[in-house]
Amino acid sequence: VPLKGHKGLAYEGGAGVPFIVKWPGVTKANTRNNEYFIIEDMFPTFLEMTGIDSFSQDSDRIDGRSIVPLIKGNRKPFKERAIFWHFPHIMHEPYHPYSSVRKGDWKLIYFHMERTLELYNVQDDIGESIDLAQKSPNKTKELVTILSNHLRDTKAGMSIDKNTNKPVEYPDEIL
Repeated sequence: VPLKGHKGLAYEGGAGVPFIVKWPGVTKANTRNNEYFIIEDMFPTFLEMTGIDSFSQDSDRIDGRSIVPLIKGNRKPFKERAIFWHFPHIMHEPYHPYSSVRKGDWKLIYFHMERTLELYNVQDDIGESIDLAQKSPNKTKELVTILSNHLRDTKAGMSIDKNTNKPVEYPDEIL
C-alpha cells in the first residue's frame, strides 16, 4: 500500500493499521470494510462484544465508541465521524509535533513548530501526495475549526515554542 510516512509521523503510514476480526456467527468470511476508527474504540467494542454494559451509564467518561456496527457491516453511523491525533512533543528527527483530524474522506494536519497546515483527501489520494490546504480553503477552515475546538475542549497541551517559551497557537489562530 502506498502510504506516506511511517510510525510516529502524521501521515497515514503512521496512523493506518489493518485490523482483522473473526467473530463466529457475526462476521462473514472474506468481507472487507475500509472505514476508519481509532484505538480508543477498542475498549467499548470489547465491552459490547462480551455483553458487558455496566459502563453504559458512564459513557461520557469512556473515550472512543464501539465499532460493533462496523463489524456487523453497518457503516452509516461512522461515515462522517471526526477522530483526532495530538502529539505536542518531539522525540527526535524526523518527528515534528502535530495535531490532526480525520473526518470522512478528509484529513487535516497542523504542524506546531512550522505553524503550517496540510489537507488531504485520503479517499482520492491515499499516499497524501497532493496538499489541498490552499486549493480547498472552505474544507481547510472547517477542519481547522473542528480540530481547534477539540484541542480547547480537551484542554490539550500545546508544544512550547523555544523562541518565545510560550505554547504555539491553536490552528484557528494562524488562519
